[in-house]
Amino acid sequence: MMSNFTTTGWFIFILLVVTTFSATGLGAVWAGLSNRWHWFFRMAVVVGVVALPLAIPAYELVVVIFLQSTFTVLPLWLLRRFRPSPFSSDIHGKKEKNLGKVQFLLRDLLLLTVLAALLSSIFAQVPREIWVKWPSLLLSGVILAFLTLVGAVIGWGRTRWWKRLIAICLVFPALLITVILVLCRAAGKSSGETEKGILVRRLAQTAVALLAVLMLIPPGFAYYKLLTPTPIPKTILPDPNGYQDLMQAARPFEKVWAPSDYDPPRPIKPFVVKYRSNLDKAHAALQRSCQNPLRYHWSDLDTPNISWTRNLARAFADEGKLAHQEGRDADALKIYLDEFRLADAASRGRLFVDFLVGLAIDNIGSQGLLEIRHSLSAEQCREVIDTLRKIEAGREPLQVFLERDDAWEEHAYHDWQTELGMYIYRMEGYSTKSMVEFAVNRHQAEMRLLSAAMALSGYRRAHGKLPATLDDLVPEFLPAVPQDPFTGKPLVYRRTPKGYKLYSLGPDGKDDGGQVGTAETGWEGDLLLEEPKEGEDGN
Repeated sequence: MMSNFTTTGWFIFILLVVTTFSATGLGAVWAGLSNRWHWFFRMAVVVGVVALPLAIPAYELVVVIFLQSTFTVLPLWLLRRFRPSPFSSDIHGKKEKNLGKVQFLLRDLLLLTVLAALLSSIFAQVPREIWVKWPSLLLSGVILAFLTLVGAVIGWGRTRWWKRLIAICLVFPALLITVILVLCRAAGKSSGETEKGILVRRLAQTAVALLAVLMLIPPGFAYYKLLTPTPIPKTILPDPNGYQDLMQAARPFEKVWAPSDYDPPRPIKPFVVKYRSNLDKAHAALQRSCQNPLRYHWSDLDTPNISWTRNLARAFADEGKLAHQEGRDADALKIYLDEFRLADAASRGRLFVDFLVGLAIDNIGSQGLLEIRHSLSAEQCREVIDTLRKIEAGREPLQVFLERDDAWEEHAYHDWQTELGMYIYRMEGYSTKSMVEFAVNRHQAEMRLLSAAMALSGYRRAHGKLPATLDDLVPEFLPAVPQDPFTGKPLVYRRTPKGYKLYSLGPDGKDDGGQVGTAETGWEGDLLLEEPKEGEDGN
C-alpha cells in the first residue's frame, strides 16, 4: 500500500515514523540517564510505552519499541557510570557521586521481578505468528536503538559544533533527539547564572516543551485514530426482506453464463425455458424491498455474491430479448425495469464495489429499454420514465457508499498497518469519489439520456412527430428538461434528416456535434445516444 503514496503521503509517513521513533527513543534516553527518579519508576514508564500499541493492536510495534528501549537503556546506563547525565542537576561535566557503585538491594530485586512480570504479561498477548518475523523485528529494533544512541551521544557530547553537524548529517533521523538533548542541556540550571544565562535557559525550556508537544502530535493523532475507528453505521433491514428469496432464485446463475455471453452467442429460448422457474422467482423477489446485510467482515467481498448478481442481470437481458423477438414487448418492458430493481438490490446497504456492480446492471437495463423503445406506446414510455425516476430517487447517493466503505475498511481489515496507510491516503487528499467521479457522471448522463429518449418516443407516439425542443416534453412526459451532469446545462437535442441527435457534452464540456470519443482522442468527446434508424423516430 505504501508504494502508492504520493510525495505528500511519503512526507506524512516519514514524519510519523521519525516522531514516533524520537519520542520512544527520548523516553529510553531519559530512563537510562536520569538520576532524579528511582530506576523502577523510569523503567515502569518505559514498560507502559511498550504496552501502548497493544490497544491498537500493533504487536510488531510492541516488539520493536521494546528492543529499541532495551538496547538504548543498557548502554546508556553503563555509559552513565563514566559520563554525567544531561538530565542531572550538574550539567557542567562534574562527576555525579556514586555512579561507579552499583548496589542492588532485596527491594530492587523484588521491583525487578515486578517489571519482569509486567513484560511477560505484555508479550503473552503477542500472537505466535508475529514471532515468525523476529529477524526483521530484531533488525528494526537494533537500528532504531543505534540511531537513538548516536543522537544521545551527539547531543550529550562536548565536541565542536561542526563535528556534531557532520555526525547528524550521517544519521539525520536522530536530528530531533539531538536537538532536544542539546536544548535540555541548555535548559539546565547552573550556579552563578547571569541575566543572559537565565534568559537562554528559559528560552531553551520553552523550546523543549514546544518541540516535545509537536513531536507527540503525529504519533498521538495516529494512535487516537487507530484506537477509535469509525462507528459501524446502524442498518435497518426491510421487513419483509426479499433478498433471501432473490439469492435462492439466482444461486444457479453463479456459474452459468447467459447465451449472449458466449462467442458466438447461443440460442436464447432453451436457456430461458430451462431456468424459467428461477427467473420468475427472481422477478417476484424484486417486487419487495431487498437488502443484503453487511457484516463488516472479509466475507462481504465474497466473489460469488457479485458473480451471481451479474450473471442474473445478463440472464434477464436475454429473457427480455426473447420476449421482444416474440412480440411480447409488455413482458420485455417489465423484465428490463427489473434490471434497475436488481441493481438497487445488489448495492443497497453495501460497499463501493457493489455500487459499481449496480452501475453495470443499470447499463444492461438501459440497453434493453433502448432496443424496445420504438415499440412502446406513449403510456408505456411514461411508465418507464416514472419508474426510473422513483428508483433513482430511492437510490443511496455515492457519498453514503464511500462513508460506509471507510467504516468497513476500519473494521474488516484488523491490520493496523493497512488502516494507517488508509488514514495517510485520506490525509494526502486521496478520495475514491474523485477517482470515480467521471464514471458516476457518465452513468447519470446515460440515465438522463435514456429518460429523454423514452420521452421522445412517447411524444412521437402521442403526436405523430418529434418535438422541436426538449422543452416540449415538459410536463407531458418529463417533469423538467434533463440536465447534463458534466455541464449543468440541458442535454443537447438536435433534429436531423434521419430523426435527431441526443447527447451529453461529456467530461471536456465541449460540443463535438455528437462525435463520440475514442482511444485515439483520449476518450474526449460527446456521449451520444444511439441515433435512431431512418424512419424509426423521424416524421
